[in-house]
Amino acid sequence: MRMIRRTGLVALLSAAWLVIPAHAQNHARAPVPGDVDGRVTQATIQRTICQRGYTATVRPPRAFTDGAKRRLLNGHPGSPTDYELDHLIPLGLGGRSKTGTSSGCIGSSAQAG
Repeated sequence: MRMIRRTGLVALLSAAWLVIPAHAQNHARAPVPGDVDGRVTQATIQRTICQRGYTATVRPPRAFTDGAKRRLLNGHPGSPTDYELDHLIPLGLGGRSKTGTSSGCIGSSAQAG
């Protein structure tokens, strides 16, 4: 009987040592660059990014993107039409469309060629 209790106690303590390190870890994640559209959540995913044509409904107007490109290209050669606005988190994955911190400029294929 004593042997069974001792074995049970050893098994219990062994399992505790396996669980304690996982519980003690800090599960905070590093921030993701770019902004997320708060309207896209697990609860709204079927009505937002899973809908055909969703990105066309959230894509910013050309006036906004041209202005953003001019700000981002400050001092770079060429015109805004030579570049594409690159969203760090794609609109189709829930990226926020109208913010300066979620975008960068990349040369268009016409310029790269």
